[in-house]
Amino acid sequence: MYGNDEWVDNTLKKAKNLLNKPNKNGDTALHVAARTGHISIVKKLFTVHILSLRFPFSNGPIMEFERTLLVKNSKGNSFFHEALYNGREDVMSLLFDVEQLHLKEEFMELFVRIALTQTNMENKSLLYMAVEAGYKEFPDKALLKLYSTKPQPQRQFNKFIGEDKTVIDELFPKRDVIAGKSPLLAAIFKRDQGFVKNILKGIPEWTYLVDNEARTPLHHAASIGYVNGVNCLLEECVYLKIGGHVEVVDRIVYELIWDKRVNCDLVNNNHHTPLDACMQFQPKNTSLPQRLTWIALKSAGMKSQVPQPFTTKVPSQSIECYWKHEAPKMDSYNDRISTLLVVSTLITTAAFAAGFAMPGGINGSDPGKGMSILLDRVWFNVFIFCITISMYGGISATIILISAQLGDISLAVLSLKVAMPILGITLGTLICVVVIWFGYDEFASIADELIVNAAYIGTPGKGILAADESTGTIGKRLASINVENVESNRRALRELLFTTPGAFDCISGVILFEETLYQSSAAGKPFVELMKESGVLPGIKVDKGTVELAGTNGETTTQGLDGLGQRCQKYYEAGARFAKWRAVLKIGPNEPSELAIHENAYGLARYAVICQENGLVPIVEPEILVDGPHDINKCAAVTERVLAACYKALSDHHVLLEGTLLKPNMVTPGSDSPKVTPEVIAEYTVRALQRTVPPAVPAIVFLSGGQSEEEATVNLNAMNKLKGKKPWNLSFSFGRALQQSTLKAWSGKDENIKKAQDAFITRCTANSKATLGTYEGDATLGEGASESLHVKDYKY
Repeated sequence: MYGNDEWVDNTLKKAKNLLNKPNKNGDTALHVAARTGHISIVKKLFTVHILSLRFPFSNGPIMEFERTLLVKNSKGNSFFHEALYNGREDVMSLLFDVEQLHLKEEFMELFVRIALTQTNMENKSLLYMAVEAGYKEFPDKALLKLYSTKPQPQRQFNKFIGEDKTVIDELFPKRDVIAGKSPLLAAIFKRDQGFVKNILKGIPEWTYLVDNEARTPLHHAASIGYVNGVNCLLEECVYLKIGGHVEVVDRIVYELIWDKRVNCDLVNNNHHTPLDACMQFQPKNTSLPQRLTWIALKSAGMKSQVPQPFTTKVPSQSIECYWKHEAPKMDSYNDRISTLLVVSTLITTAAFAAGFAMPGGINGSDPGKGMSILLDRVWFNVFIFCITISMYGGISATIILISAQLGDISLAVLSLKVAMPILGITLGTLICVVVIWFGYDEFASIADELIVNAAYIGTPGKGILAADESTGTIGKRLASINVENVESNRRALRELLFTTPGAFDCISGVILFEETLYQSSAAGKPFVELMKESGVLPGIKVDKGTVELAGTNGETTTQGLDGLGQRCQKYYEAGARFAKWRAVLKIGPNEPSELAIHENAYGLARYAVICQENGLVPIVEPEILVDGPHDINKCAAVTERVLAACYKALSDHHVLLEGTLLKPNMVTPGSDSPKVTPEVIAEYTVRALQRTVPPAVPAIVFLSGGQSEEEATVNLNAMNKLKGKKPWNLSFSFGRALQQSTLKAWSGKDENIKKAQDAFITRCTANSKATLGTYEGDATLGEGASESLHVKDYKY
């Protein structure tokens, strides 16, 4: 295979028994060498085989050669067949170059004749394959050797053939006998006019050879419409009978009937003339070539010998006429065409209707009014592609099938061949349209729920109670009032808040820790049900806290994306309808870094899209810590950078903004910087929001960020009193700024519950008024209401 002559020489010296050892495909070493074209190795193997022969042959030369030199593989190919299959014409030259093999002439002639007459499993001889492959020189030499060379005197071969005297007749065939398929047919099928002429010039007897279906070369040339081949064969024909054949084109019929050497008066074994045969199988709706054939026969004066209509069937054994069954009638196609026409019309109608019923609905407000709500979704593009293919494919199939009803049977057959695959494609794309449409319809229902819930949470006059402190964080709060951090005390504090009379009139949603989501009141009623009965939506904290971001100066990113989808699904089933995820950034000389902003923005975006896929409204919380000596201008600039990055990431993730809420920090000076008035804070904060937050967001709920209860309320009130564009409702999502005075009043004692609830309702009412810009600072301040809640580098 690799042409290693030295290795072959060593093998032949030490292991001659491998010479005829076949592989799993029946190939010997000669087959492989011939296939790969290593002529030097072929000569060596050939010579070794010759030297191993013993004369005279005990089993006859043909059998002996097929056992040694001309061994056949599993496909019935000798090594010469394999050489021809792989275009190795140089290997074939061995057959005609006696000198380079140093063999006796009579032996070589015997071998060449056996090789040339040997056929494979496809009944193809070397001569046939050479013509089929388009070789020129080899077929000429082979024809000359087989049919134009007189045999050597028989005594010259006695040494090799022994007593078998019939071999000479077999190896020197008569000119009208051929082994395997006729090379003339190969030349005709290749439309090689030059070689057809060469063969007919040397062996004209092959014009009359018939195959196993009793078809002559002229029949084959006519059946493929090879006019030049028909003319070449007619030059050798003396007398020819013709009959109608579905594959004989009108031009060939014309050539035949106007050739004086063709006897058109002959009849076939059914006593039919060519005109009879043509008319017998002429359907009612004939094609143009069939009509031209009939016209050509009639114009030549051809007559009918049989009365019409025909009742005699032409036998399948007929040599001159090949029609084996009646031609199909148009009636057999009409029902099929009508059925497919109905199908194509229904597909077109369904696709057209689906184009107007956009999945997800139409946007009824600016921006993008009149456009599909789901326009920027990837699957919406697939929907548009499929519906376009369905509609135009259906229209095309309908037009094609209408043309099939014009009465031309050939046109009907062609129309069916073209229309069927088109209908298959259009039906497949229509199924995709239906699947996508219903899938988006489900998404649209989820989207509607998200939009409604987000708008409800942002109801003017209401806000969010952030009761989502982790076990460790609430432990610190309880420790400040000397209460043990156990489940019963945590549950008691939250029950105190949730059962405060009138508090839920000011609250639209409560953010819960996972433990609280599954807790119940002392009376056994789940907190989730208690909230729903009061018109409050339960929410859930879903992040897993922050970790330091490698490569930064102590900056962080939030973790918890792993398994978030499954958790959100579980929380939704438990009754939660919104979620919160806190990202934390800090202001410093070089902070926040672009890396920290990018990582936190895209973390928030991934969290948001996962929540929405599971029916939860995501609260986007990019908190910028108040720690540091920076002034309010620095805080405003950082806030704008962070919010712009967040909404860029939300857009990239195709988050439905109408189904989200923003929970930012207020724009204030740093904790180590001089304070400013509420009006200044309001102006800077609203301006930062106007520059970065899209109007599609229904509400912005501020975090308190370490401000005192009263300070957070007053600043919120100032923002809502500020004149200017505020397309979103400005509300609160306070934890410490709602609970500090309540916690102090309760102190873990049952007798203080009423006092604690009074403090809580006071803060709820004050913040409710602040969302409307009507708070006058007249709330009764409880203990701790005015003290700063700032904790440096706050974590919870």
